[in-house]
Amino acid sequence: MSARDSWATPPALARLLVEEFGCNLDVCADASNHKCNYWFGLGAPCGVEDALTTFWGRNGGRNVAWCNPPYSKILPWVEKAIAELANNVETIMLVPLDSSTAWWRAAMPHVAEVRLLTPRVQFVPPDGVKASSNPKASAVLRFLPGWHHAPHVDLAWDWQAAIKAAKVQRISAAIVDAQDGPLFAAHEPGQTTQQMDMEEETADATEDATCANKP
Repeated sequence: MSARDSWATPPALARLLVEEFGCNLDVCADASNHKCNYWFGLGAPCGVEDALTTFWGRNGGRNVAWCNPPYSKILPWVEKAIAELANNVETIMLVPLDSSTAWWRAAMPHVAEVRLLTPRVQFVPPDGVKASSNPKASAVLRFLPGWHHAPHVDLAWDWQAAIKAAKVQRISAAIVDAQDGPLFAAHEPGQTTQQMDMEEETADATEDATCANKP
């Protein structure tokens, strides 16, 4: 396992994708870094620590998995996402952009959408590890049950602009909802949308500092 395998997706980017696609399971997580209430990984309350050995579906309904796999070993996660299509599980996967790899070639016949992210994503290091610049571009792959066509491809998806647009939309919705209830709805147990936005702003500040220090 690479030392960078435990680096996390920026909270704002993860939240954007999890909310857009309705992800209800994080299959590659841990106690300090999970993007959905239900998750697999070390210390998972459900007891599943190895997502590659278990079924990803839940309750027979629509299941959408979020997956930021360890970049040192992506192929098993791509193969698992493909296998879970037969179980009606959709997977949203954040990967490095590298079309020369075996895992990329394996994924392409099974994805409905490919987004090439711009600008480059700066991942969040574990506590105590110094942040450094990400040397590679990133892509989002959407594995969709029942899809049998060429994927839709966005060659330059501006994820930072999408985050800003989503924040404006949330604020507008909150103003409307304030007439009927609390301004901020719970996102995680014990965590409000306001707290999530503060976490995102902290991560954005860290990312800006990292970019400013790039050689």
